[in-house]
Amino acid sequence: EKSLSEESPYNNLCRLSRIDIVSAPTDSAQASYAHDWLCENLTDNEQETAVVLADEKLIMPVLHALPMENIRDINVTMGMPMTETTVWQFLQGIIDNEQDTLDTGQLEWLRGISTAIDSKGLEMKRLEHRLQEEEEALYRAHLAVNSLIRLVEEGTLKASCKLISRLLTTILKGTTIPFHGEPARGLQVMGVLETRNLDFRHLLLLSTNEGMLPKQPSEVSFIPFSLRKAFGLTTIERQTAVYAYYFYRLIQRAERVTLVYNNGTDGMTKKEPSRFITQLEVEFRGEIRHYALQSENRASIVEPISVEQTAETKRKLVERFSCKPLSPTAINDYFTCRLKFYLKYIEGLKYDEEDTEEVTPTQFGTVFHHS
Repeated sequence: EKSLSEESPYNNLCRLSRIDIVSAPTDSAQASYAHDWLCENLTDNEQETAVVLADEKLIMPVLHALPMENIRDINVTMGMPMTETTVWQFLQGIIDNEQDTLDTGQLEWLRGISTAIDSKGLEMKRLEHRLQEEEEALYRAHLAVNSLIRLVEEGTLKASCKLISRLLTTILKGTTIPFHGEPARGLQVMGVLETRNLDFRHLLLLSTNEGMLPKQPSEVSFIPFSLRKAFGLTTIERQTAVYAYYFYRLIQRAERVTLVYNNGTDGMTKKEPSRFITQLEVEFRGEIRHYALQSENRASIVEPISVEQTAETKRKLVERFSCKPLSPTAINDYFTCRLKFYLKYIEGLKYDEEDTEEVTPTQFGTVFHHS
C-alpha cells in the first residue's frame, strides 16, 4: 500500500517527522547557535547542509561563528551589504568631508571622492594582512563613483552636487559585495531567494521573523493598490505568496529542519515569529519542538557616577540661570537624570543632532518660541 508521499510528488513534507523551532533573544545568539547546530548536524556530504539567512545582515556574525575546524569547504551564495563592511564608515566620512566643496562643481566633487577611494585602495594593498571583502568594497565604490562621473561628463545627469551626493549614498547602500566559491562543494550559506529549486537534507533557517520571512514588501510604483488589484497587476499578496512557495518548497524534502527567530525587542516593538511558523504549528502533522536560548548578556556591576557640589558648580549654576529662567525641558531633565542636567546645563556638553528632512517637534518648538 503506497504512502501519501509516494502517491503525489507534492506531499513530500509528510516524510518530515519533526521540526525544531528555537527562539533567540539577540541576533548574536542566533549566530552562536548556528555554530552549535552545525557541530551536531553537519552532514558527511557538506553540500547537503544549508544555513539560510532571511536577514542578510547576519552574514558576518554567522561566518565568524562557523566551526571551521569541522568544515572542509564553504560556499556563500549571497552578497554582503556594503553597509556591513568597515569600508562603509570610510565612504561616509569622505562624502561628508567633501560636502565643504559642493560649490566647486559636480565633476570636481566626484573626482575628489574618486581620488580618495583610489588612495585608500593603494594604501590597503601595501598591508600584509588585509581582508578581501574590503578590497572588493572599495572596488565597487570606485565603479559607482566613476559611473556617475561618466554620466555627468556626457551631460546625461544634470543635477546639483547635493542631489548627486544623495544619489551616490543611495547607490552605495544598495551595493552588495559578492563572495567567490564553488557551488558544488561545501556547506551552503545562502539567502532565501538563492534556495530556489535546491533540496537539502539538513536545514537551519535564521531570522525566521515576521518582516524577514516573508520579506517586508516595498511598493516601488505610483499605481495604487486598488488599481493594481482591478487590472491584475502584481500586488503585495502575490509577493507574500511567492515567499510562501519558496519556504515550503525548501523544507519539503529535508530530513532535519530547525527554524530560529529573534524574540527580542526593537525599541518599543517586540519581534514576532514568522506567520509561516504559526502556519506550521496549525497544519504540520509531525512533531514540533520548541526551544528557547538564554541571553548571553550577564549583569555587570556599574560604578555609580556622582558629582560633588562645589563652589565652582554653584557659581556655574547661578551664572547659567540668573538671567535665563529654568525651561520645562531643563526641569524635565533634572527629574529624569540629575547627571544629565549637570552635564548639559552646568558643563555645557551637547550631543550632535542628526540632520533630518522633516522638522522635529523640538525644532518646531524652538522656531515657534523665536517667532
